[in-house]
Parts: sequence; C-alpha cells; structure tokens
Amino acid sequence: MDASPQKILAKVHCSQAIAKHFLGKFIQFFNHVFETKYDGSAYFEAIHDGFIVVVDDEKNFQKLFRPPPAAALLEIQENPIENNVFLEEITEDMIPTNGFFFDFEFIYENVESLGKIMEKWIKAINPTNGIEKPGNHVKIIFPNWMNFKQYVDLLYLNIGEI
Repeated sequence: MDASPQKILAKVHCSQAIAKHFLGKFIQFFNHVFETKYDGSAYFEAIHDGFIVVVDDEKNFQKLFRPPPAAALLEIQENPIENNVFLEEITEDMIPTNGFFFDFEFIYENVESLGKIMEKWIKAINPTNGIEKPGNHVKIIFPNWMNFKQYVDLLYLNIGEI
C-alpha cells in the first residue's frame, strides 16, 4: 500500500500590522480560492503574529510558489496597480526601514527542497529580495516598500492562476 504524500505545515511569522490588516482581512478569501479552484490543496489560518499554512504535498507547494510569468512581472513594473484591494489598509510606513519578511517555520522532512523552490520564486519577483534558510526556517525578505508592493500586485493579478 502506497503512503500518502506528507503534508507541509508552516507557521509563518510576520509583523503584526501585516498580519492584522492583510492576512486577517483576506485569509478566508484565499481559503475560498484554494477550495474552489485547487481542490483545497492549501489552507490558511490567521494567528497573532502571522498565519499557519498547510499544503497537501510538495507538488502543490510548487504551484503556490512558482515563479510569476514574465508578462505579469513586466505588467506590474510598467503599470503598478493603483488601487490594489490587498493593500487597502497597508501603508509604506508600516514596512520597517530594514525591510519586511515572512519567516516560514516548517514541520516537514525536506525543508531544503522547499527553500530551493521559494528562493527561485522570490528572486524571480525581484532579484534584490532576500532569502535566509537556517534550520527548519525559510525567511523571505522584501528590502523595501516597492519590492513588497510588487509581490502584492502579482498576487492581485494572479490570484486565479496559483
């Protein structure tokens, strides 16, 4: 009998402002998208300083963190989204001067593989984005407001294409 694939579980830490204004407001929307379009392959739950994410397996994790299409990158670089609903209550002054991060703390046997997937994804969005991979953590770093906005604009453009 074949064993089912191992689920990927991560506690993702970020600033309380982002957790409250961005994740707290849209987490159910993201769950709805994954439930209706992707057979519930990922689930998100807001917590005090971030969120919990459960992904069915590494194949679905790759879908979630696949590099954006070149056309979408060009679109947001040439025409940044002015009224991105995901940024309604987030302002540039909420992003610390040393940047903003998502720190993924994984419970998964092959965190190194997940780190490689995430590095390819974050560097494709903008090569100045950073990544650190200590132990069972993968920390993605947006060094400034514009890099974070690029990420959120891509999310806005491609929510149905995850």
